[in-house]
Amino acid sequence: MKKSIILLGATGSIGTQTLEILEQFPEAFDLVGISGGKQWEKLLDISEKWNVPFVFCDQPGTKTIPKSLDKSHFFFGEEGLSQIAEKNADIYVNAISGIAGVKATEEIIKHHGTNLCLANKESLVMKGLAIMDTIKNNSIQLFPIDSEHSSMASLLEKVQKKRIKKIWLTASGGPFRDATQHPLSSFSSLTAKDALHHPTWTMGPKISVDSATLMNKAFELIEAVRLFDLPPDIFEVVVHPQSIVHSAIETEDGNILMEASSPNMKLPIARALFKARGEEVPEEFSISPFSPFGKSLTFEAVDEERFPSLQLAKKALASGERACEALLRKNDELVEQFLNGEIFFGDILKGLTDTNE
Repeated sequence: MKKSIILLGATGSIGTQTLEILEQFPEAFDLVGISGGKQWEKLLDISEKWNVPFVFCDQPGTKTIPKSLDKSHFFFGEEGLSQIAEKNADIYVNAISGIAGVKATEEIIKHHGTNLCLANKESLVMKGLAIMDTIKNNSIQLFPIDSEHSSMASLLEKVQKKRIKKIWLTASGGPFRDATQHPLSSFSSLTAKDALHHPTWTMGPKISVDSATLMNKAFELIEAVRLFDLPPDIFEVVVHPQSIVHSAIETEDGNILMEASSPNMKLPIARALFKARGEEVPEEFSISPFSPFGKSLTFEAVDEERFPSLQLAKKALASGERACEALLRKNDELVEQFLNGEIFFGDILKGLTDTNE
């Protein structure tokens, strides 16, 4: 039986890949609602192709809607977000990037006991305690769309929590991982052009910079603590430049369980969608396989002198949810200045550290 889906953030990277999976499995899903930000033309194209009855655009104001879409219902602005969140759907996918996605998560869980596939980490960083409490008390199932957290969720199904000694959260290390090529002294002159060349993942500018500072991993640590209701000290972030192992669990008997796959977001998306259907990912779905032959997988400790991000996250977690939100908002502010050419790379980490002292 088909499950109805409302996809928020349909025009972004996660949204686009989600649509590709829905297209591959038309018998499993029925797209009944979408949202987008500034890419109005792309939103219209999706609306027309999929014959979507409900369409939301977060940019208020008068929009020209083609006559071919006169049977669709369009919503705009903050009020429109509430209106589309009130629509009934079996599955919601929140792929809205940034702080804007937090309001969407809150609206969805306020109105529905449903399945939420969540790609917006800011929701759990800023409002994780309240959101997870609401989810637990309202028969809502949450499925993470993130390579690391999807992998962790899969591994945690195989291991009892009481047997866990350590959970490894892997990080690529970003473009400045090598201290010989990029010593701490060089951070004061690195620009956005230098930071946007990620070695293993293809991502947007904001998340590419967060990966370079390891702030993305810091926020993923906060997200994991909230999502799995586990203490921060059970997690260990390790640098894994190949981005093949997405997480690992070390048990009390010394055994280590790992999940490895090519760096591709379609697997966690497919996992979340089909888990929301109460199913495993079908055999017909596949991504480019990772072959271990002739390749090396390496793991390194985080250089916390060069990248204090993880300590900032742990300090924020110890201080409470407001501190986590403040850290996220300050990082957003500094990254925007960096991308605009107003500050250098080292100024991001210095600004975050000074704020948290």
